[in-house]
Amino acid sequence: MPVLFNEAKEHDELKQPYLETLMQYAPESVAGLVYDPGWTQSSAYIDHLVKEGLFDPQEALRAKAFQFNGYYCVLALPSLVATKRKHPIFISQKGFDVMKDESYFLSSLLDHEAFHTDDLANGIHTGSVIIDSSNVHALRLKALICIMERRAYKNQIAHLADRGISDKSFMKWLSWHLEDYASLSLPDPKTELEQQLGF
Repeated sequence: MPVLFNEAKEHDELKQPYLETLMQYAPESVAGLVYDPGWTQSSAYIDHLVKEGLFDPQEALRAKAFQFNGYYCVLALPSLVATKRKHPIFISQKGFDVMKDESYFLSSLLDHEAFHTDDLANGIHTGSVIIDSSNVHALRLKALICIMERRAYKNQIAHLADRGISDKSFMKWLSWHLEDYASLSLPDPKTELEQQLGF
């Protein structure tokens, strides 16, 4: 029998089997859903990207320090944008613990984090411009992450009803994060692309 969310939430040994049942709902851009309670596997993946020359070693150290505060992890790097490469999503114990039920978990995992992997694999279609390998290096990393988070929060909010979520406090929490990213500005000098994208 397939593992249920509530069972996986309560028992660590069931978390990875549960995540594997969700791969059928993930887009092609997801390489795997990985339970990673101590962030050891995501750290090893960061090291692998450094060896491939895709991640600056100093930025990698900062990424490792930052991820310990998170629930989920998708590594967003300029060198990975529009490469058609599949990307793993790492899930911490908190990623299970903080979600009321499966609908909230799937909203966060598939409507938000998996959306990041699609942007990374296929390029970021903002409406006014497509961000791909030809222009992504005209963006600071902070700008790239901001654009990806704006898009992922919008997508997650747009699919709440599909998940059967009508919780106003959850909607408000997501909207607050979206507004926070939407209001972000960057110090001058800005590149032409950063100006075009509203920073």
